[in-house]
Amino acid sequence: MLSSPARILAAISTCLFIAACSNPGVRPDNVLQAAEAAVTEAESAGARDVDPVLLNQARSKLDTARRQIEQEQYREAERTLNEAQVEAQLAKARAETRAARNAVDEMDTNIHLLREQIKQPDRN
Repeated sequence: MLSSPARILAAISTCLFIAACSNPGVRPDNVLQAAEAAVTEAESAGARDVDPVLLNQARSKLDTARRQIEQEQYREAERTLNEAQVEAQLAKARAETRAARNAVDEMDTNIHLLREQIKQPDRN
């Protein structure tokens, strides 16, 4: 049988555990701003053209997280916002990769054309 101080300590511990589990967490406003910025950056990088599905998933998760925030489900919202941010960053990276590949292809074409011009005899 527990002594009186041990019972009090056990009761306090149980109350703290229950309170921690029921606490919705802190409103994730900073995470929301970061996720919104990531989506905006992805759009600016051309992700709409390169990976519209992934960008739409990020936007959808952003909307879901906003609803979760309205319902004070802050932990779930933060998790959803982190997923949205990662998906937006991936979409941006894919768009930037596509742009870099296009630039390399254009440079290769220009180099090829210059080499062809050099090979041709001077017609003057």
